[in-house]
Formats: sequence, C-alpha cells, structure tokens
Amino acid sequence: MIKVFSSFVPIFILILNTIVLSAAEEKPTVLQCVSNSIAQRDYHFSQHEWVGEKDKPTNEFRTGTLANPNDLILRDKVFTRLDTNKPIIKSITPKTKYVNEEQVAEFEGLVLDRTDTLITIIWKNPFDNKFWFAAIDLKHKKAVVSHIYEGITSFGVDVETLDCK
Repeated sequence: MIKVFSSFVPIFILILNTIVLSAAEEKPTVLQCVSNSIAQRDYHFSQHEWVGEKDKPTNEFRTGTLANPNDLILRDKVFTRLDTNKPIIKSITPKTKYVNEEQVAEFEGLVLDRTDTLITIIWKNPFDNKFWFAAIDLKHKKAVVSHIYEGITSFGVDVETLDCK
C-alpha cells in the first residue's frame, strides 16, 4: 500500500503545480494593440472592377506597413472588458495628411468564441454597413482584425495585423 501511494505522490505534485501555475496566469482584460500592417481590396461599383491605388484596376491587394503605409490608414485598437461577452473596442485613427487630429471611435463587441488562448470578437457601426471581426491571441499578444464595408461607391475589406501589450 505504501509503495502504491508513494508512486502517486510525484503525479499528485505535478497536477498540483499545473493547477497553481494555471491560476497564476491571469487572462488580460485590457489589450492595447498597435497596427503594423494592412491589406486592402476595394470593388468600385461605377467601374465594375476591383481597384487599388488611385482607383486603378488591379487583381492584387493593396498593402501598407507602419514604416511604409502606402496611403493606407493603420488603426490602433484598445480592447477592454475582455473577460466579458461584450468587450469594448476603441479604434484609433491617427493624424494624417487628410485628417488634422487623431480620432477615436468606440464600439461594443460580441464574443463569438473564447478558448484559453484565443478570443474572437465581432462588432459593427450604427449604420450596419461596416463590420469588424477580430481574432486575439492572448498567449502571444497578437491580433488580426478584418474590416468589411459597403459604401455608396464601393465595397471591400481591410485586414490588419496588430502587436498588443
């Protein structure tokens, strides 16, 4: 009996350590994310084709990075209340040559799925013509945000990658 019990002690200690370490790893409730890259595809209704820079027809995504934005706007995000089913997302548009001051838009999202390492969130604007989908990797503190939009002259998608802290 003592032999059997002593063989379970190392297993018990291993399980206890795993439980303690898991409890010690708090999940973030707030993440501040900096956009580092963007890809965009836009379909113009009047031209009946996909366009790129300066509305020239193209079969490729238009891309930009933090170092070379290529006239695309990289929007930082702040995700709060990540421990709830309705997190808040702040989208920060930086000052550009077209806009004289930083702009912040705030949205309430809906968690679609949650695992130990990944949260997926969706949100939309009040006019129901813009939708966002975010996948946030909590372990590596990275995010991917897709923005699907439809306007008067076009519809399309932006996909951004973000580094979070």
